Amino acid sequence: MSLRSLRGWIVFLLALPAFSCASVDAAQIAQCEPLKDQAALATASCSSSPEAVRFEQQLSETMGRDLGSLLVRVTLDEQARLGAMCVDGRPVPGGYRKRANLAARFEEFAAIDGAPECLAGRRIDLNRRKAMQAEIKRRTNRCQSEFESVRVIQSASTGAQVAQYEFEECLDYRANWITLYAIGRQQPYIFGKPEVAEPETAEASETRAKCNKRRRPKDIAACIEADGWELLE
Repeated sequence: MSLRSLRGWIVFLLALPAFSCASVDAAQIAQCEPLKDQAALATASCSSSPEAVRFEQQLSETMGRDLGSLLVRVTLDEQARLGAMCVDGRPVPGGYRKRANLAARFEEFAAIDGAPECLAGRRIDLNRRKAMQAEIKRRTNRCQSEFESVRVIQSASTGAQVAQYEFEECLDYRANWITLYAIGRQQPYIFGKPEVAEPETAEASETRAKCNKRRRPKDIAACIEADGWELLE
């Protein structure tokens, strides 16, 4: 065997363990199972308690940049300690590496205490707002790309009107979010459709049409929430 070949094999063998570990780590933070097969979400009264809010905030802050725009679902065991984590939603840029990083730090997250007893055996969903923002951005980019050609094919004025209508229709199609802009706020309110709702939540376009009849953003927001949509903080 030549010296060059031998060096190649040495480099390959040295790199192999690191590659294998990354694969195992990433697999530990798996794609979530369907919601019906997961632990029940924490009740509204429990998740809004000061203890639960502090615990969720501490968990999110500890995960830090590794959360990115991932939707991470966390299940607590019967002692209200971190029992399992999974990632839901579509793949995101850098998602594989972030999942590996989260897996490697699992024990660090499991050491966080302070969760109230009402979270025992329950699930909390982290990073819903950022995950929804990423979904809105993907849909917006896709819709803009699909209907940009309308402006070119048709006349300038008519084409722009049709393209705008088509663009809005594309955004609204089965949208699971509603955005509300208010003067004085740098970021819009984002409302998400509950993933499990009884009865089923109204479509985004229906809720928006009804609630936009109100004048003040505060009243519009209250109307949206009354229609079953959840404000994502």
